[in-house]
Amino acid sequence: VQPLLEAHRKAAGLEADIKAAETINARPIHLTPRGRRLGYSTAILPDSDPDRPLIVRGPLGFGTLALVGFDPARLPRLRTGKGAAAAWAAVLEACIMDRQPPEHRRSVFSAGSGATPGQTAAMTGIVDASVHAAGVQGSTLLLIVAILVGFIVAIGPFDAIVLKRCGLRHYSWLTASGWIVLASLVMFAIPWLYRVDQNTLERVAVTDALLDESGALLTGWKTGLTVTYAGQNGALGPEDQRPGAWWRGVSPVELYFYRPTKLQTLSAVRTWQIPIAGPEGAQLSCLITPPRQRVWTVRALLDQAPAQPPIAARVERLDGLLTLELGPGQIGQIDELQVDCADQVWNVAAQPGTRVQLSPADAERFDKTMNRMIGFEAGEPHADSDVRAFLPGLPGVDERSKAIAELVQTGQYALVSFIRQPGELDIPTTGAVHTGMLSAVRLLVPVVNLEPREASP
Repeated sequence: VQPLLEAHRKAAGLEADIKAAETINARPIHLTPRGRRLGYSTAILPDSDPDRPLIVRGPLGFGTLALVGFDPARLPRLRTGKGAAAAWAAVLEACIMDRQPPEHRRSVFSAGSGATPGQTAAMTGIVDASVHAAGVQGSTLLLIVAILVGFIVAIGPFDAIVLKRCGLRHYSWLTASGWIVLASLVMFAIPWLYRVDQNTLERVAVTDALLDESGALLTGWKTGLTVTYAGQNGALGPEDQRPGAWWRGVSPVELYFYRPTKLQTLSAVRTWQIPIAGPEGAQLSCLITPPRQRVWTVRALLDQAPAQPPIAARVERLDGLLTLELGPGQIGQIDELQVDCADQVWNVAAQPGTRVQLSPADAERFDKTMNRMIGFEAGEPHADSDVRAFLPGLPGVDERSKAIAELVQTGQYALVSFIRQPGELDIPTTGAVHTGMLSAVRLLVPVVNLEPREASP
């Protein structure tokens, strides 16, 4: 209890240590064996019965549930209002943050956009891998050099010979000024003529869905990152109208101070909030107006929204063997289908509407660690990594991955993940000539136990 007392003391502004109360009213929590199998763990206070804990934490959906059987504000003898809030915050933080790896910890010094170093690295890596600009061709540079040499010859020997023969050398200052003005106009026009490229828009999206035993959706969320490259001036970007969608601009570069607007190559993204009707009623959305971009600039936009999975999935267990059943759907071909359950991973070749048996002999084994990148290629992303190696670090995806990992490690849930092919854009856009899409899907499904000795979760 000392961390709770210390948090109470600091928030209250007390210099001396405070002691715990002699007694406290509490309601012990009974944790069943099935609850332990679903990933719930306990935290007990001194002098309490280990079999009757006062704090229980565990995964619930894509989040964490904490059951507290006492009031932390009444733990110290000397109680204050500020200290009570700090004590509650310390309890909840201990329940939620105790298993976070370093790359998922919040940092106020995080460079660029992103609340954690992992989020910043993911967005930076995706932007670097998504921008494909033509750049300046070698022929253009040769043309500029030739024009400069021509003007040098015109101002020097050419003017000297022609004006001398015409007896107008006293007007050399005027002809030189004319050549300089003409050279300036040509150099001003060359970028407009040769810097024109085609607008491109690349988008990556990760859809996470929690399904019930029948394959029906319980909750689903999508995180997307849209990267645009302007080959010419004009409006370029998404025109999204999804209910509950929340957009914001992100930057992969470090900005330690605000620069004057006149020095910025990109204007601020304009957002507007509006309720949009949906299947479950109107939802507040934060949408953007397609921003105008200057030539040769790159912009990154992040969005999160409720989402429906493209297909349903069901996993059954009978005689110790798992069977995967994919529902029908018009989603094209799916690649890199992977099934995670407990410490086993299967790489499966299956398409929508098929049923596949998962043999233990075909499974690969992984350690049960929170650092495991559930559903995606494991490993440390670096500058030359494929885009999908950065997907686990996107905002929202990293938070949901922790809950997914806890549920999968229990063996009572299975994760079905795959990449959709072909990658068609999931939102309308404007101004883009070339577009690309990488869509990843993760379906978290309960393992339906067909044997009667135990109920499924």
